[in-house]
Amino acid sequence: IRAEIKNLNKGHINKLSDNFPHEVQPLVNEVNLALKSKDNVIERARHGAGNLAHGLKTPLTIINSLLANLSVKDHGDLTQDIRGQITNMNEIIEGELARVRTNEKPAKWTQVENLMVKIIQTMKRLPRGNEIQWQVHVDANFEMPFDEHDFAELAGNILDNARKFTKSAVLIKGRWVSDQEGSFTVEDDGDGIPLAQMKDALNRGERLHNQKSGHGIGLSIVNELARSASCDLNLSKSELGGLKITVKFQRR
Repeated sequence: IRAEIKNLNKGHINKLSDNFPHEVQPLVNEVNLALKSKDNVIERARHGAGNLAHGLKTPLTIINSLLANLSVKDHGDLTQDIRGQITNMNEIIEGELARVRTNEKPAKWTQVENLMVKIIQTMKRLPRGNEIQWQVHVDANFEMPFDEHDFAELAGNILDNARKFTKSAVLIKGRWVSDQEGSFTVEDDGDGIPLAQMKDALNRGERLHNQKSGHGIGLSIVNELARSASCDLNLSKSELGGLKITVKFQRR
């Protein structure tokens, strides 16, 4: 039982097996029922959070569109203030959604190679995305301790950050660095972040570039997702000249 509970905590299994002596099987059954109930509660919370996001973000998008019809000459300051508040509300929504997604959720593992193809295709549909050289080097058997939805959220935010600040190229690597450790890295050839500000880039709402949407909320979501899966997130200077984001984790 102790060994299986250890595997439960690591996310290798989602319930205890039935291979126990008759005397302890009722206890095992109760534990499995509790685990199933917990998973159901988490799933309902995630579903509710998704509905909340849809309900709030649609009106915010409409308000943002209406602002475009206001005369910048007559209402410039007001328009800027309202857009700033819309941005703040969107950041709060995204931050709380990340918190719900990462709160006490059982770990699952996702094969990265094929999913990266879909994420890159999405990036290419965004501004400048089709002009960037997306270089992907992922081991065929490389996997990470996230379900598909959360890995797409993690990688999507990292790649979107690179898209905003790269000059021409983004390098993505997923590989096993040893028998015990995996590493997922994304590098760009932009101007990067000063070393003194790298820690701030992981704090929710921090904006390091006034001219763009900034590294703040996206990387704070990445940080929460990484922590929830017991991964180490590190920012450093890329050999390409820009930012290098590394996610390291223990192999199962």
